[in-house]
Amino acid sequence: MANKKTKAAPIAPPQGGGVKGWLSRNWSYLAAFFLPVVLIYSAYLFFGLYPAGNHSVLVLDLNGQYVYYFEALRDAFHGDGSILYNWTRNLSGGYQGIIGYYLASPFTLIVMLLPRTMILGALLIMILCKLGAASVAFCYYARKSKHVKPLIGVLLGTMFGMCSYGIIQTIDPMWLDGLVCLPLICLGVEY
Repeated sequence: MANKKTKAAPIAPPQGGGVKGWLSRNWSYLAAFFLPVVLIYSAYLFFGLYPAGNHSVLVLDLNGQYVYYFEALRDAFHGDGSILYNWTRNLSGGYQGIIGYYLASPFTLIVMLLPRTMILGALLIMILCKLGAASVAFCYYARKSKHVKPLIGVLLGTMFGMCSYGIIQTIDPMWLDGLVCLPLICLGVEY
């Protein structure tokens, strides 16, 4: 019996590879991030918030306590303080609890990496990124769980990212991480 050598068919490259393919597959998530960010930032500009006016996102708790926590953590990150103990707190004290409760978020890196002179802008960017990420998380949930079309997912994500809870909690930015996690936790429960 003679061995017949068969010629293997060439392996076709995956369709839509590279950056262009990734963008075409994930456009809805990019739109879900940028649409609420642009809308909220436009509203901030319209109402004269920084950098377009004299007002800022620093109101209530964000102005009374968070900005100082972010500044102290930023200073410690750059070697001008300690993450273990802080002398600037009332009567001084350990700082790990403050970090764990108020500042433990990957979005805090935005504030830490930008210059100290940009603390107001860094907080604004961080808040907008958290709301945009919440929108992406809900868009992902709607697409994977409810099998909605990409455009509907973008609209639902935008509405979730701009919900009144999210807008109100810009004064307590630690609670905005819950908006990012909630759709992902719901998806995990459903699976």
